[in-house]
Amino acid sequence: MGTDIVQKNAAQMTMVTGSDGDGKELTPVKSTGSGDLNSTDIINTGGVEGEISVPNTAVEAKIGASALTDRKLLVIFNSGTGIIYWGYRNTITVSGSTAGMPIFKKEKIGIPVGPNQAVYLISNSASGNSARITEGA
Repeated sequence: MGTDIVQKNAAQMTMVTGSDGDGKELTPVKSTGSGDLNSTDIINTGGVEGEISVPNTAVEAKIGASALTDRKLLVIFNSGTGIIYWGYRNTITVSGSTAGMPIFKKEKIGIPVGPNQAVYLISNSASGNSARITEGA
């Protein structure tokens, strides 16, 4: 009988495991002594960071040609002098019913978002703005 079957039978429980790209077994779900389940969802495979220009038309918040593969977290820091607005649609504006959420000067936000969900930025200034972007996976 395999080790996993022996462990499962001895503990009278179902084990949830997986493996990384090298075949190393991981346990993403654990339980406490009181039976509470905890999951491990951390940034542990890398990240990218950089600065992007934010014009007064919507631009995607990402470093490079596409979002980081397996991205779990996107951090946006308004490094410019004006207000940046963010949203999930490339049609966001700075006012009205389609306005994004504001990120004020020197403010940062973290958004738990995967690589398949785009996040867009737009500046309230005709001359644009800038933002520091970090993506973690």
